[in-house]
Amino acid sequence: MFNPLGCHSARNMIRIEELPCPKCGQNMELFIREGMLAVEGRCDFCGNIIATGTPAEEVEHAAG
Repeated sequence: MFNPLGCHSARNMIRIEELPCPKCGQNMELFIREGMLAVEGRCDFCGNIIATGTPAEEVEHAAG
């Protein structure tokens, strides 16, 4: 049976990913929803801030 709440819940699900900081390369814990940062990310090592709404793919490529 079709459950519209299940689709909505999956869409709003936030996952935690560890990605390298674009500035210093240390791992950062970032909260990702639909491929973008759901909240501002801050590196614990260098203090670099990544804005809410930044695509996670952009963070990965900037560190590489």
